[in-house]
Amino acid sequence: MDDLNGRVALVTGASRGIGRDIALALAAASCSVAVAYNNDKAGAEDVGEIQQGGQQAVALTGDIAKPDARRGTGA
Repeated sequence: MDDLNGRVALVTGASRGIGRDIALALAAASCSVAVAYNNDKAGAEDVGEIQQGGQQAVALTGDIAKPDARRGTGA
């Protein structure tokens, strides 16, 4: 993966499985990552692996299947 320094990625479903692997790969490419989750708060908040590599990470909650959540007006 190319160097993504200065970029920010929002990865949905990143609290586990493939989404988590994608978030870690992006962080390894110097990308800051927003880890979005719907149910697994503990998994999403475990962003230590991303931060250990020197990247910024934040956990966000919401269900992107709900129109209001996508607009930031509810979850």
